[in-house]
Amino acid sequence: MVRIPTPPVEAAIALSVIFLAWEIVKDDETQLAYRYPVMVSSSFGLLHGFGFAGALGEVGLPQHEVPLALLMFNVGVELGQLLFIAVILVIVYPSGRVMPTTSRTKSTPPRLRKRASISTASIRSACHCS
Repeated sequence: MVRIPTPPVEAAIALSVIFLAWEIVKDDETQLAYRYPVMVSSSFGLLHGFGFAGALGEVGLPQHEVPLALLMFNVGVELGQLLFIAVILVIVYPSGRVMPTTSRTKSTPPRLRKRASISTASIRSACHCS
């Protein structure tokens, strides 16, 4: 079994969130996440998995309960994401526009994408570093 100290893993997770936010803000097809999405997402998944495994190890969860804990964690994450989207839709839907668009590209405006990326990175990094 591989044991990695928790503080460096948490710092790396925070840096990974900042890295991805920077990639989104740059919005350039030459960026690493754009060219190699499978590599980037797989490495982030592995890194975040180390963080979760470290948390499970610190809690002292018995080995026979780890599969159920992992399953319930993933189900909880997915339900949390769906709940977040539902709340946002309830707030935004009455305005008549679910997502602001530009008339030229019909996509999310770059300014909104940048603000969302920076906000998300700041919050996630603060959570992992504290």
